[in-house]
Amino acid sequence: MSDTLALPPVPDPVPTDHDLLVSLLDSAFQGLMALRPVLGADGATVDLVWTVVNAGAERLLGRPRSSLVETSFLTLVSGWPVPDAAGRLLRVMDTGIPDAFDLNLRVEGRPRTYTVKVTPFSGGLALYAQDVTDRRADEVRMRELEQRARRAEQRLIDALSASPDPFAVFDADERLALCNQSWATMSGLGDAARLPGRRFEDLLRQVSKGQNPANVGFDSMEDFIAWRIERHRSPDGDPIQITQKDGRVFLIRERRMGDGGVVSVATEVTELDRSRRLMRATLDATEQAVALFDRDDRLVVWNQSYERFAEGVELRSGITLGEIADAVIRERGAVLLYKGEPVSVARRLALRGPDPVELERRTRDGQIHIIRDLRTADGGTVITGTDVTELKRKEEMLEAQVQELDAARGEAEHQAQHLAQVTEMLTREKERAEAASRTKSQFLANMSHELRTPLNAVLGFSEILKTEAFGPLGGRRYKEYADDIHASGSHLLSLINDLLDMSKIEAGKYRLHREKEALAQIIGSVGRMMRGRAAEADLVLQVDPIDAGLMVDVDVRAIKQVLINLLANAITFTSAGGRVRLGVRTEPGQVAIQVADNGIGIPKDEMPRLLRPFEQIDRNDRRGREGTGLGLALSNALVELHGGSLTLDSEPGVGTTVTVRLPL
Repeated sequence: MSDTLALPPVPDPVPTDHDLLVSLLDSAFQGLMALRPVLGADGATVDLVWTVVNAGAERLLGRPRSSLVETSFLTLVSGWPVPDAAGRLLRVMDTGIPDAFDLNLRVEGRPRTYTVKVTPFSGGLALYAQDVTDRRADEVRMRELEQRARRAEQRLIDALSASPDPFAVFDADERLALCNQSWATMSGLGDAARLPGRRFEDLLRQVSKGQNPANVGFDSMEDFIAWRIERHRSPDGDPIQITQKDGRVFLIRERRMGDGGVVSVATEVTELDRSRRLMRATLDATEQAVALFDRDDRLVVWNQSYERFAEGVELRSGITLGEIADAVIRERGAVLLYKGEPVSVARRLALRGPDPVELERRTRDGQIHIIRDLRTADGGTVITGTDVTELKRKEEMLEAQVQELDAARGEAEHQAQHLAQVTEMLTREKERAEAASRTKSQFLANMSHELRTPLNAVLGFSEILKTEAFGPLGGRRYKEYADDIHASGSHLLSLINDLLDMSKIEAGKYRLHREKEALAQIIGSVGRMMRGRAAEADLVLQVDPIDAGLMVDVDVRAIKQVLINLLANAITFTSAGGRVRLGVRTEPGQVAIQVADNGIGIPKDEMPRLLRPFEQIDRNDRRGREGTGLGLALSNALVELHGGSLTLDSEPGVGTTVTVRLPL
């Protein structure tokens, strides 16, 4: 080795990634502040002073960083509209437990809301302020990524300036020619003066002894040593990151000198590595895809969401934005849209400028993403991607529903016009029908005397003939004719009475004559009246025992008429040998009277008709009973006048049960 060793110019020890990180901290985060504690005589924190303020924090506070650094933070925070803000910061300092709060300020003349997260960091505090105004105001709009920096760039620069960078020179035989103490300390090799002359591989093996291969990213230390020797023998200037046993991280750059030797310059990036990992963890915690590209469009930093965003592409440091975009288009059938028009990758890259650019990406599997490009101060690009597939789907569904509603509204308007015409016509017909009904009811009500008087005369004279009140008629057949006249007249009078009663009800002229009466008395009277008729039909009429104290407030004649009608129907439509039962049960607030038979029954679709006036069902087995079809309708109307109800329950071939419910 010659006495004078010619050294080439030492390259800039600060890595290129460092400049990129500075740009990211200033451009991607809205507010980043670092604080250093001021301790009192008892060792407790009495104040916090500014050490780092990024550009976003300057905008937030409305003051230049030069007026804040090394000044009291608690003096400023005491004016914030946050309860016990100073106390909360001191508690984080004392306990080490992170805190977060919302901060409302006027920034550049506009009210803004920030989420401030306070985190213990490197013996002090780091404050991250994120503008959440737009997200709070409109959650439908996609969130603009508020990147939060975890390191203070000025603090890192001060730390690097405080001690010389480690460096070493190896000759062409890979023997150490010289090094400074910082390099020896970095390598854990002790006194630098004892190291010259030793071979690179020997030093490397000494440093690697007891090292965990996982710390250097290899399965075994032999693999790491072989890789490191190869990099030393073929230096290309690219940084090599090494993690020491004590956890310190160094970035080493090696270059070949003119004499065949190698110069090695190292920079400790332990704090920077922690910041990167913290930043990566922060970015990974966000739902949005985030990636940082340098001025040459080479990928530098990205989060897990971006890996999903670029699914199908093998991401690596240095891959270009164009390569990623081409691969996504090829692998996922993606289409890029700018203002609704398809654009090529080349056009997409050319669109970038000082202002943010927003594009839409659609893939063949139906996914839709909003992509935003933001230029950094050094010419790099921060890209964010947001999945809006579900939002777009809902928007399309809403548009379709709006179209359907418009069509339905048009149809409804047409139907409304038609219905209005029909309603007008029906109203006229209803008015005519109501007028005719009133005329009919009034006529029948007025005919009560005219119809009943001559009929009563016929019945009276037939009664005289039947009983031979004035002497024998002189022949058996005359008496039979008199009986027939009386029976037919009685039946006709019953029909006329039903018809007139129905007419009075429809005309609103029927008046109930209520009185308190024992229900047992009413039921007993009706049972006695109908028992003979049941016997004539060869039926058993069963009347259940009733509580003698059960009283009802009713028109006795009307209720008897209802029960007689119901029993008459049951007897008429029950075959010989059958059974008709009349029973009573009490229910909450009302009494239920039931007439049940085991007759021929009624089809369910016919039952609603029977409660309408003049409606009858054709039956082949009814025993010659004439009628107007008023019995059930009149009974139902009389029950409803009492505030009650009448219901039918029937099954063909099994029987029918009619239930009358009256309020107590």
